[in-house]
Amino acid sequence: YLEQNEELKETLKIIEHKAETMKSLVTQFYEFSRLNAGDYKLKLDNVDISRILRESLVGNYQFLEQPNLKVDIDIPEHPIWVIGEEAGLERIFLNLMQNAGRYADTSLNIMVRETEKNVTISFINDTTRLSEEEASHLFDRFYMQDSSRNQEGTGLGLTVAKSLTEEMDGTLEVHMDVPDLSEIDSDKSIVSFELCMPVVKKQTGM
Repeated sequence: YLEQNEELKETLKIIEHKAETMKSLVTQFYEFSRLNAGDYKLKLDNVDISRILRESLVGNYQFLEQPNLKVDIDIPEHPIWVIGEEAGLERIFLNLMQNAGRYADTSLNIMVRETEKNVTISFINDTTRLSEEEASHLFDRFYMQDSSRNQEGTGLGLTVAKSLTEEMDGTLEVHMDVPDLSEIDSDKSIVSFELCMPVVKKQTGM
């Protein structure tokens, strides 16, 4: 009886996981179809992007909870106002976290840099699972890289993230530093996703 009960629990866990995966896939396909059709209009407002990033990390930290993955986070406590949509930014950060969880080997650095005109949020990780050529295709729709840790994606997450960013007059780019062959860890590369958004001086009505 106990053995059957454990098997039932395990089966239910698998079903629940599959259901959550299917829900995520449907959401990504829906978002992509609306963006691709041009009928997905964001409700833009002055939003605090540093708060949204902090809350997104707290709410979705399970994507980064992996053995031997060291995560360093550098987010200022003060507000950073941009013109954007909170739900759209949350989706961008979620997709970047999922991507980091898929490709990061041992380290992930999430950092925020400010200038008078822009704020840049970087997701930087080491990887042995991605070549420079493969990195150049990560924003292509339906692109799936064979050696990624989790193959339950659609290849649309980063495509959606880039489209949402551009709808908010921002940019989302990927850069890859391939190590010199003389280095000890010559198989590790550094991948950096950089989200850049124009800043505003203060929130309307403040």
